[in-house]
Amino acid sequence: MGTPKALLPWKKSTLIKELVDKYLEFNQTVIVVSGSNHNALLSQNLQTSHIVENTNYKLGMGKSIAVGVNYVQSHFPKAEGVFIVTVDQPFIPLSHLQNMLAAFKSNTIVVSSSEKGYRGIPSLFSTAYFKELASLEDDRGAKPVCFKHKTNLQLVKTAHEDLDDMDTPEMYQKLKERLNLQ
Repeated sequence: MGTPKALLPWKKSTLIKELVDKYLEFNQTVIVVSGSNHNALLSQNLQTSHIVENTNYKLGMGKSIAVGVNYVQSHFPKAEGVFIVTVDQPFIPLSHLQNMLAAFKSNTIVVSSSEKGYRGIPSLFSTAYFKELASLEDDRGAKPVCFKHKTNLQLVKTAHEDLDDMDTPEMYQKLKERLNLQ
């Protein structure tokens, strides 16, 4: 992208600020795992006191998940699970997260899916998987945990467009255009 996705302009602020504000409406604790943009995120006045720095961000998404899960384990020992969401999927509706929470049971991994075959994040993991998530160290994210425990996956569908992510400047522009049409 050439610039940190989290700091891209979105609505009236930045992508990270808008998404943190949105997810706080879900009535869950929001923990932001930062990487190279840690100091810039601290200056965003996010409505959360949980900004955790992943100093090994170059290892990839798996390491960020591990940092976040370790933080949850040490600061929220009564947590029953953890949502994994990314900053580059701005159209995830809160209703989808509520549907995921409704499908959640101990020993489950709730995974987003779509009619076009998408399976992935956002995902919701019970504490049964915290040890494995806390040891991730590469760029595959939580996929290895999902593959290992595929019999415990619970798929929750949402519209494919809800799951669009911005991996390129072109996709960012496309999603900004869609935002302006709403």
